[in-house]
Amino acid sequence: MSSEESENLYAEDVDIVGQQNCSLNPDELRKIEACLEPTDYLNDSSEFNRHIASRAPGTGLWICDTPQYQKWHNTGDQGSPWVKGVPGAGKSVISASLVHHLKATEKAPVLSFFFRHILESNRKSRNLICDWLAQLLQYSVDLQAALNAIVDTELEHFSDEQLWGYLLLGLSSFEKVYCVVDALDEMEIGEEKDFLQRLKKLATFRPQHVKILMTSRPVQELQLVMKDASIAHISFEDDRVGKDIDLFLSQRLESMFEGRNPDLIPAVASKQQLDLEEIASTLPVGMQDMYNSILLRQSKSTGISTDFQVFLLNAVIFSSRLLHLTELADLLAFVYPPNDLSSAKTIVKSACAPLLEIMNDETVQVIHHSLTEFLLDSNRAQHNPSGSFPQFPVLDQNSAHKRLVLMCLAYIQSGTLTNAVSVSDDVSLVKCPRCDRGHGVCSCGWSIATLYSIGFRKAKLDHPFLDYAIRNWTYHGNKYDIEDESVFDAISSFLSPERLDFRRWLTLEWGVRFITKDSVVPSPAHVAAFSGMSSYLKLLLSKTEDINSKDTGGRTILHWACKRGNLRIVELLLQHRAMLDIEDHSHLRPVHEAARRNFAPIVMAILKAGVNPTRSTDDNSQPDLEACARNREGESGTALGYMYINGHIETIFVTLPFLEMRGIEEALWRCLMNGKSEAVRAILTNTNVSLSSVYTGTTMLYAATVGGSPSCVEQVLIRGVDPNAFSEPRLLDRRQHSAKPQDRKYFQSTALHVLAERCGDENRVHKNEQILNMLLKYGANLEAKDSNGRTPLWLCFASRTNVVAKSGIRCFLSAGSSATMTDDKGHGSIYSILTRTKDVELLKLLIHHGANVSALSKDGESCLEALFAYRFTTRDTDSFDTIIQFFVKNGARCDVQPVKRLSVIERVVNSKNYNIETFKILLQHCEDKETKRRCLFYLNRDTKEEMIGYIQELILSGISLEERDEEGCTALASSIHNPILFQALRDCGARTDAVDNQGKSV
Repeated sequence: MSSEESENLYAEDVDIVGQQNCSLNPDELRKIEACLEPTDYLNDSSEFNRHIASRAPGTGLWICDTPQYQKWHNTGDQGSPWVKGVPGAGKSVISASLVHHLKATEKAPVLSFFFRHILESNRKSRNLICDWLAQLLQYSVDLQAALNAIVDTELEHFSDEQLWGYLLLGLSSFEKVYCVVDALDEMEIGEEKDFLQRLKKLATFRPQHVKILMTSRPVQELQLVMKDASIAHISFEDDRVGKDIDLFLSQRLESMFEGRNPDLIPAVASKQQLDLEEIASTLPVGMQDMYNSILLRQSKSTGISTDFQVFLLNAVIFSSRLLHLTELADLLAFVYPPNDLSSAKTIVKSACAPLLEIMNDETVQVIHHSLTEFLLDSNRAQHNPSGSFPQFPVLDQNSAHKRLVLMCLAYIQSGTLTNAVSVSDDVSLVKCPRCDRGHGVCSCGWSIATLYSIGFRKAKLDHPFLDYAIRNWTYHGNKYDIEDESVFDAISSFLSPERLDFRRWLTLEWGVRFITKDSVVPSPAHVAAFSGMSSYLKLLLSKTEDINSKDTGGRTILHWACKRGNLRIVELLLQHRAMLDIEDHSHLRPVHEAARRNFAPIVMAILKAGVNPTRSTDDNSQPDLEACARNREGESGTALGYMYINGHIETIFVTLPFLEMRGIEEALWRCLMNGKSEAVRAILTNTNVSLSSVYTGTTMLYAATVGGSPSCVEQVLIRGVDPNAFSEPRLLDRRQHSAKPQDRKYFQSTALHVLAERCGDENRVHKNEQILNMLLKYGANLEAKDSNGRTPLWLCFASRTNVVAKSGIRCFLSAGSSATMTDDKGHGSIYSILTRTKDVELLKLLIHHGANVSALSKDGESCLEALFAYRFTTRDTDSFDTIIQFFVKNGARCDVQPVKRLSVIERVVNSKNYNIETFKILLQHCEDKETKRRCLFYLNRDTKEEMIGYIQELILSGISLEERDEEGCTALASSIHNPILFQALRDCGARTDAVDNQGKSV
């Protein structure tokens, strides 16, 4: 893809919100950040802080002196630098140093991510996206608005493409953003392709705005994918690296070798610069030899066995997350009694020192990822074929996970959970820790859920390893998915419904509350599917386990396998003929769980087994599916619907071969309706679906416009669809529901109409402008009328959000829409606007484009009628009078009398809601003497003084107090029943001897 094409794609697919003018409050931001589930990138134990802490002063920034970096930093022409070096060369230290330097010297946001394959939270490209979103959040109001709208949706329901789209949105908010990606080679295998392509595009097409720097080992697969002329390669084969090495050695060698080679310390202390040749003979041949000798020497000097070192390293390296010192010590004290927590901490600190690092937050990590590679290298023996020197044992992943799952289960069942709360099968007997009485008679006011929560929190404080054991024994069981009778027996023993520890675990991890021995609980097969233990499940199924049994949420084993993305288990269940279409209590089927999470291989397996992806959960509950479908845009209870709403391209792609043409049309329509441009592209590229087809009464162009994606709209338009085709999105009125299907009448409108309806959303301004320009470019008619005779501009006056779409009005007027149109009652654009807003600038814009201020409706109403009918609720009189003056000066009539109603000026004198200043403005522009005369008869105020003020203004305008009504009565005679008006007229000089047509006087 060329740079120009990429930039166009960027502009179309990213919604630049930019309309919000205030950020969210801290609580809202914390909620969004928690939803993103980022790594602990701010903690002392984070990869960034680890490498900053290990940096020797004055090192790590030599890269800033390279020509490639200087050009990248100072211009917009240089592509992204890619720093490559062998393991242990200091790439991560350079990354951390650069991040620290940029944050201190630049005003732009600086994003960073450090891939680490040994850390579950740092190995996937999705982790990077979520981290960068979280890091950008505090800077971008646009991103805050977008993510706040979806904060209640589970993260797993979003595809990587969707999250990447939000990242692009955040990045587009800034003139410049720095992004540092460390150790690309450590990203999880199988994750690279799509992400690396996205990263490559991001790194090359906007180098002046988004500045990316990457580091990795020189891996061939990466270099093939990231091959691009604009990427600047920087290697460690540079003299500048030598200076950093000298500084680092000068500052660190003394502490590293202290106690190991005493003869070296005086040399280090006495020389400003080290003589490398002199000490070369004392150093290990390579990093592997160094690690091996340190571990063996540490075991010998401390008296700690190699077996224990292996146990500790297994726990550190193969745990699902970083373990804290107290957790490791607690586990050690449990596995190796009689050590207590205090002595166990000392052992953990010394067993593998200095190769295990204890961070400020007391998490324990290997000092460098090359140590992990050494420990896992099964070919180490080849480097010592004669066995002339001992080798530290190679860590075995399977053995480690087996031991960890057994230790976790044993720990949970050692009494740590049983004593968490005062347990009873009778909930009313659960004791309160405050008063030590049963919940049924306790008066402390704590709910049973609170009692459980308090008890479990206390248990986790008393037993530091408990939280990890509860949450992660299934993780290790999944990793050790091997047929092993000893492990199966341990798991089966724990998963017995009679076991209190199992019921407590279900409460904490499964979310099932208040389980007693008589409760219906998930079966061992459910837990196996939840955990991904396919070998264990295979054993259970061979023992007549009910393959279609349900848990407390109505979920089958297949539900859990699909929800957790365990393909092996899905295939196993399909072999055993599990029922495919059972609904849980939320009306979700297994295929729905897989589809909504983009587990494409699982969806394909289920579809091959015969599941219909277009079957809806409400097939039997809708009496008239077609009529209802037209009234719910984008809703679907089908597996297809979940794919399209979330834009899961991979799942959509594997589903297409199972669809008939009507299903493919639905697929395309729903992707367009949800604005999933990449999914639309995939469908159009891989099928022969017609864009002229209509689904639920609407054209594909209409659906694309509703979806709000400029890219989707363009993909439809460039294939030659009619931009003025009418859609029938809903029934014309409610009466049509009772009509026969063939006799029903539907509301008709074009793509421009539906675009105008959505112009009230100020967060879509940029995209709406793009879509409008595209539609006009391909010949859309700005003056097309819908079933109610309204043009698109008219719909901007009352959008779907019930607010005036000011930006939409401006766009449509600039594009050439006529401002002189009227509705079916003859009301013009000015009248329609005034019913909803008093924005003078917007009104001026309409007048500038030809709107007629003096136009009257069929009933004789002027635009002022709307102003007075929908007056400010705040009674802002000054603004109100300003707008009145603006209109009457521009020709608005206040003296026209609508059918069976008073004119505007007559209503002002007759109502106590208006003051005399308003009346003066209207009177000054009232040209009809008869209307002025009637004002004298309609005058209504609370005090005589107010009455006199109005009367004097009428007299000054040329009205006589002896004016008469149709019966010949003067105002004084007509006011005989209104003492205040009567007295005011007399005080102003009204004659008392005047007679009416019948000769009667006052």
